[in-house]
Amino acid sequence: MAKPFPFHFHLICYDFIGSGGSASVYAAKWKNTSTVYAIKKFVNNEEVYLTHLADGHQNIIRLHGVTNLDRDKKEYSLVLECADGGTLKDHLRKNTIDWKNQLRFAKEIASAVLWLHDDKGIVHGDLHHKNILIHKDTIKLADFGRSFEKGKDCNNTGVYGIIPYVDPKAFDQGTSYKINEKSDIYSLGILFWELTSRSSPFKYETKNDHTLMFDILKGLREKPIQNTNAAFVELYQTECWEHEPDKRPDIRQVNSELNSIDSKNNNVSTAVYSEEIETSEKIGSEDSDLSNYEEDCDLDEFDLDKGRFSFNRVLLFTNIPVKIFSLDYSHTFRFSYIYSGKLSLNEYDNSDIIQILIVANELSLQELTTYLQSFLIKNKANWMKQNFNLIYQTSFENDSFSELQKYCTDLMTKEPVKIFNSLTLSFSSIPEKLLITIIQNDSLQMSEIQVWVKWGHAQNPELPSDITNYSKDDFNALKSTLQQLIPFIKFHNLTSKEFTDKVLPYKRVLPKELYKDLLKSFLNLLEPNSKLNNNPRPRITKEIKLKVDSKIITSQHAELISKWINKLDITDELTSPYKYKLLFRGSRDGFSIRKFHGTCDGELRTVMIVKVKGSNEILGGYNPIDWTSECKWSITKDSFIFSFNNNRIENYILSRVSNKNYAISNGCYYGPSFGNGDLVIVDFDGNYNSYSRKGSYEKSIRKTGKYFAVEECEVFQIM
Repeated sequence: MAKPFPFHFHLICYDFIGSGGSASVYAAKWKNTSTVYAIKKFVNNEEVYLTHLADGHQNIIRLHGVTNLDRDKKEYSLVLECADGGTLKDHLRKNTIDWKNQLRFAKEIASAVLWLHDDKGIVHGDLHHKNILIHKDTIKLADFGRSFEKGKDCNNTGVYGIIPYVDPKAFDQGTSYKINEKSDIYSLGILFWELTSRSSPFKYETKNDHTLMFDILKGLREKPIQNTNAAFVELYQTECWEHEPDKRPDIRQVNSELNSIDSKNNNVSTAVYSEEIETSEKIGSEDSDLSNYEEDCDLDEFDLDKGRFSFNRVLLFTNIPVKIFSLDYSHTFRFSYIYSGKLSLNEYDNSDIIQILIVANELSLQELTTYLQSFLIKNKANWMKQNFNLIYQTSFENDSFSELQKYCTDLMTKEPVKIFNSLTLSFSSIPEKLLITIIQNDSLQMSEIQVWVKWGHAQNPELPSDITNYSKDDFNALKSTLQQLIPFIKFHNLTSKEFTDKVLPYKRVLPKELYKDLLKSFLNLLEPNSKLNNNPRPRITKEIKLKVDSKIITSQHAELISKWINKLDITDELTSPYKYKLLFRGSRDGFSIRKFHGTCDGELRTVMIVKVKGSNEILGGYNPIDWTSECKWSITKDSFIFSFNNNRIENYILSRVSNKNYAISNGCYYGPSFGNGDLVIVDFDGNYNSYSRKGSYEKSIRKTGKYFAVEECEVFQIM
């Protein structure tokens, strides 16, 4: 019978430590003491069980108990020993580690894995430099979120974790390989190499995941560091890194060989090279100190066998300014009064209302958040104009403040000169996201050319004021700054004279194909004040009545995609529409990579559409050839990817393949993917791990390179 937790804690959570996978970790103090614990939020019962089972070894992070952060949800959080030295990754980057300590760390890591494999029958399944911690200069193995007991099926249905540490056999679609204890041995080998190099394997943070997977599967391995102990190199390079798991040693053999290596061997290096230190961002400023907020976190008895929990609640508000809870402030401010309308907001300073808005959003008080925005817009308009810098920065830091975002956008489109030239707003400080929104607004009372050129110069103040003095590097700097903005400029709304005077001097900033198209079009105009098109919206052929069974796109989207397939101009008439046959829909068929491949593999001429979770953004791509589960690149010159924003068909970005050899990325461990990272759907599980970054297509189709989650996915066959 598993030992219950007989402890009772009063915890005050005060600092964010880090996050990984689906969990976040916070620091907490035992009330009225200096004892610090780590709170790993929102773990499942299996992780609780395995963390408890693994407890009891000097090199395993100690488990103190479990708590519940939300009484209404069955989401549990682990109360753990807090490692004072951070992760192994940070420790190696910040410190010079001699051979004696490199070997000691290797032995301590291996000892922890021996305990898991032989004493507890656990496969860790996710060994890497962020899951190994340092406490009092001693190794502490942590994070059992992807662990499982030997003899039981692994819960991981795809490739998870940090790519260089993952067993290469897991990348091989030609086998039904499952992660096992020999997978941990491979990961150990990578960690041993890292102890001597003090750097990330393959500098993976700068590499494309899928390309790196392919290379490792083909046999790519790191090179040993010069002057490293020869026996140590042989252990990780020729044994732990074996491609075939059966040829790798078990953990007892690894421990035995480590113990036979002499820590005084002369063939060592105390430090191979120094690397720029990566520091993890911590919220430790005065504005995030919640030491005055004394909400108790009680940990009552927990019986693992019976699965009984009984806890009080702890609230974690890491973004709330500390003065909201200070004694001098809280006696006049109570959310309950404001929320019930019993306390007039006119009693507060305007800047305090902004702070209350931030707190209301942090507390998920949506009705209050909406009300406060309306109150500011209706009653504090003059003050907001005078403090526009504060308002727009606050609103665009959080997507929940949509009313304030709209207010800022409307004001800047109606009074751009006044706002841009105001003392409170530097043109260079305008976020790219806000500037794109302004340019997209049809009521902008300022030349778009004036806006984008001025903004580009503001981002590069070192550029000459006279463009005739620009060097090649100057043009490249401006081009790099404006590359995400240019697709939104309505060049076709310009007159021929405006194009000649305002755009032509900056031709080296424009993409070559766009410049050629514009030059060809404007040269055909006879009058200097004539325009290419007074209505640049895509032409919709009403007679066609194209139908599409979609929860994401409309028939207008489908018509535009059809034109792209036919390589027509968006203003051309579509005479023979395609039929869109629905092959796959996540909400109907199941959000599963296996379901996608089972339905779509072998099908030709398909369009994939995804709705980005929590936004009005639509992403997609056209694949004229078949999908396959085989891990390989597919070649085609006719594929393309695209995006739509804010449900408007004119707000699109189209990007055609530029390197046909890397047009389609196939594999059984991820979903439909285009190019070398251009549009990669990693899974449909709601995780923020899919992404879109320029690789082998003409341009990026997103305004950000951040990871996103899929809300809905559909695949159509074009008939």
